[in-house]
Amino acid sequence: MDATPARTLGVTRRVDRLGRVVIPAELRRRLHIAEGDIVDIQVVDDCVVISRVETGCVFCGDAEVAHLHQDRTVCQACVDVIKAL
Repeated sequence: MDATPARTLGVTRRVDRLGRVVIPAELRRRLHIAEGDIVDIQVVDDCVVISRVETGCVFCGDAEVAHLHQDRTVCQACVDVIKAL
């Protein structure tokens, strides 16, 4: 990765003794991360990458997900509506 980040919030956080770091509220809003959401944590090159995991249908939010399309989850009801269009 490039040594200079493309976007920065200009915020630093200290890691606590249990290894936790608080994600700043502005970043949580930008990524639509809410309390209780699941995040994926990966190491890419020498960087830690945190991304939100979709756990329900991207259209209606239903947790009953039947299909995965281009890394997005879609429930059967929304698939039926889309097919009808």
